[in-house]
Amino acid sequence: MDQQPQIQVQRAPRGGRGRLIVVAVLAVIVAIFIAQNRVGVKMNFLWLHFTWPAWLIIVLSLVIGVVAGLLIGAYARRPKK
Repeated sequence: MDQQPQIQVQRAPRGGRGRLIVVAVLAVIVAIFIAQNRVGVKMNFLWLHFTWPAWLIIVLSLVIGVVAGLLIGAYARRPKK
């Protein structure tokens, strides 16, 4: 019997260069955002008074919102009794 050679198709790794480009672009955007929002902002929360850079306040607000969304989503998806 005569065996015919197998043709193998090589695929690019999943998300290889595309992910790297997206991460690089996001890193540049974040760096620009931080550079433009370095000014201190006075904050009052209950009895606390502090001054933080604007970018830090915005990022902390984003993180708190994401965590709250994940917790609310997990609570909504839990099985009902």
